[in-house]
Amino acid sequence: MKMPFLNFLTLPAVKFTYIFLLIKTSAFSVKKNGTGSKQLQRRDKSNFISLARVAPYFSEETIILEDNELKKISHENNKCIKAIKDHKYLNNPIENVFKIDNKGHITEMKNKDNIYMHTKRLFKNVGYELCKKILTFNITVTKELCEFDTYNNYILYINYLKDVKIEMIKDALEIRKFFFVKLPRSFDLDESVATFTENDYNVLKGKLENDFIKFDFSDIILNQVCPKAYNKKNELFDEENSNENLIIEKSENKIKFALITSHTLSEILIFPSNIKDVQYVKEYKNLKNIVKLKKSTKSEYTEWAQWSPCYNTCTDNFAYKCRQNKCMNEDESFCDKHFLLKFQECPQTQCQKWLE
Repeated sequence: MKMPFLNFLTLPAVKFTYIFLLIKTSAFSVKKNGTGSKQLQRRDKSNFISLARVAPYFSEETIILEDNELKKISHENNKCIKAIKDHKYLNNPIENVFKIDNKGHITEMKNKDNIYMHTKRLFKNVGYELCKKILTFNITVTKELCEFDTYNNYILYINYLKDVKIEMIKDALEIRKFFFVKLPRSFDLDESVATFTENDYNVLKGKLENDFIKFDFSDIILNQVCPKAYNKKNELFDEENSNENLIIEKSENKIKFALITSHTLSEILIFPSNIKDVQYVKEYKNLKNIVKLKKSTKSEYTEWAQWSPCYNTCTDNFAYKCRQNKCMNEDESFCDKHFLLKFQECPQTQCQKWLE
């Protein structure tokens, strides 16, 4: 989808309204981008300027210095303006964080075939005993989560509340692993008979990051959460395809997982809802785990291309250049929705000779 409204920027009223909207949009984007925009800024600490700063000059002719010659450039041939006009989206967030509903549970020992006893038997040779404290959490299948899933990384974060030494956590993470398994609907942790095979479990190592232990959840999201057909095509969540939307709404849209790990890591990480002893918990008022899932665009789609020439306005002693991300992908809809553009102010070129 193009942006033909830029052709009308010469009208004062339209120009004023457009600039006002740009300022509001820029402010919203900064707030929503969060850590994503910070990552991009760390890659290039240049002195960026906002789109709102440049927009008033989009309808004007500019001067560029090329091969030691000054050349006049119309706004139709301005690479920065053309890039915006040729894309429907601009600077969407490259990261989204989803809060995940979760609950801690201590399994009973009466049923010898419940999930804890079954998992314990399956992995009896891992070198450590698994704990009966289990964390369950639900991931909701949504367009925002699953759209363009193969072009994204998914990281699961689980906070730890017990106040222990960092070195103790690091040592435990080096030796012990975490067992994630997708649960059937209406599965009871205490009473249901577990029939999972070893292949049904995702055995992951956790890494420490601030107050969270994080896991690479990309394979699980692709294979067990987002519809498999959606890995190749984005039709399942197409706004115009109401029939498929209806199917998804009526189908199971919440995927439930259970997490089982060692006694040491369970004591640090998993806090059941009915815990009574809060002596070693850092936040007494919030005993429930915080679980988050971060979706972030893979780095190869957010790398920056070369800078454009410096476009000089001359009359205002202002010059700017732009660069966009080099999204090398056969899926044009993905690259359009993840189009990134930034501006930088340039040293002004002496335009006096041209003006004369």
